[in-house]
Amino acid sequence: MAVSSRGSEGSAKKTTKEIREWAIREGREVSSRGRISAELEQAFHDAQAKKVQTKTPPVKKTAVKKRVAAKAPVTRTAVNKAPARKTSREIREWAIGAGREVSSRGRIPAELEQAFHDAQAKKVQTKSAQVKKAAAKKTVATKAAAKKTVATTAAAEKTAVKKPVAAKVPVKREVVSKAPAKKSSREIREWAIGAGREVSSRGRIPAELEQAFHDAQAKKVQAKAVPAKKAVVKKIVAKIAPARKTAVKKAAVTKAPAKTSTLGKTPARRMAAKTTAAEKTAVKMASAKKTTKEIREWAIGEGREVSSRGRIPAEIEQAFRDAQAQMPVAVG
Repeated sequence: MAVSSRGSEGSAKKTTKEIREWAIREGREVSSRGRISAELEQAFHDAQAKKVQTKTPPVKKTAVKKRVAAKAPVTRTAVNKAPARKTSREIREWAIGAGREVSSRGRIPAELEQAFHDAQAKKVQTKSAQVKKAAAKKTVATKAAAKKTVATTAAAEKTAVKKPVAAKVPVKREVVSKAPAKKSSREIREWAIGAGREVSSRGRIPAELEQAFHDAQAKKVQAKAVPAKKAVVKKIVAKIAPARKTAVKKAAVTKAPAKTSTLGKTPARRMAAKTTAAEKTAVKMASAKKTTKEIREWAIGEGREVSSRGRIPAEIEQAFRDAQAQMPVAVG
């Protein structure tokens, strides 16, 4: 069969047109007129072969597609021309807006088309970046709101916990008030065991054992206070010493005239005896005025056994008075 030249020319034009449209969609550089490069044609045919391989339709679908393919050239030419015109118009408007030189008609240079597509790609990237930023802001706002809600709930829980604790505080005070009694009984038992006394591990402690414990504690306190009390006794002795000195001086003065006159010896001796008797009575009165507290302090300082309460034995009182009378008098 002979093939008409017109049919072959029409199919060639159709193929070049499809290749140009495919190249524009794929973002490849292609001239609107003239011969198409061999590598571009090869890429087009490879893409078409891939499409055929991916599509494996049934027999019925192929028959329907054949019928549509017969009518397709008219519709495709009408549809495909519109994007090309629109694209060229958009490129010219963009070039004018960007201050580039472009003709109002005819073919647009390939570098201008490439610049246009690059600008469009950048716009898409900026839009996506703005969308990402807006999404990030929304996530930050939602996180902040979540943190606020968590903080408010935590504060509400703390207030709810504090209220019942405040209501239970009196019970804790009662327990604290009972604790010293338990501690005292435990201390008494420990002291009694250390002192070799008989005491039960539970139950009430006898009154005499409690009294003995308190007496021992009082002795400890008194033993600690002995140095301070000794200083007080020294001050008292220092005050009494000048009085004794003045009494001795007066006696010496009264004895001096006895050397010149033999008649005045008897009255002088009598005066001296009176002064010594007065000194003795003064010392006795001073010792009698000593309080039982001072006697206890002296006894503890001397290492003698004395009760913290009650009457002081007579022998301890006598020993205290003897010690006070035997204190040396400092002569200046």
